[in-house]
Amino acid sequence: MIAAPNNDCKDLPSHSELEAALKTAVSSTNGGLDFDMWATVVNRYGAVCAIVKAVNSATNNSEADPWPGSRVISAQKANTANSFSSRQVSWSSASLYGVSQPGGSLFGLQESNPVDPRAAYRGNSKHYGMHNDPMNGMKVGGINVFGGRSCDL
Repeated sequence: MIAAPNNDCKDLPSHSELEAALKTAVSSTNGGLDFDMWATVVNRYGAVCAIVKAVNSATNNSEADPWPGSRVISAQKANTANSFSSRQVSWSSASLYGVSQPGGSLFGLQESNPVDPRAAYRGNSKHYGMHNDPMNGMKVGGINVFGGRSCDL
């Protein structure tokens, strides 16, 4: 496993803070699909600090049941936003969509940094989205260039 050179998450939202923010986000109607959702926070070095899942009240699920594949997409989107942000400018995965299409100045960007499957799929899946998610502290990598809902913490 390749661990992050710095797993410092002290100034970032904790698991419980991220979970509360995601619960708030999924409880509002935004015209989307109203699915249960994942959220991930990475530090400046790309190490996962927290990953959570939450129930959207529209699903009527008793526990969160987001698409399993979206867990890694959530981490990938967090990595993308972190990787293409600085003090001067921040790019979300959605804002990179147009420039990464054929003819765009960043065409092929999403192929440049693949997800590390050793970090993304390790450990017991029963812990996915919990405070002890095995992705915590790992650098998942990946570049994702499609839009999605984000929440400010």
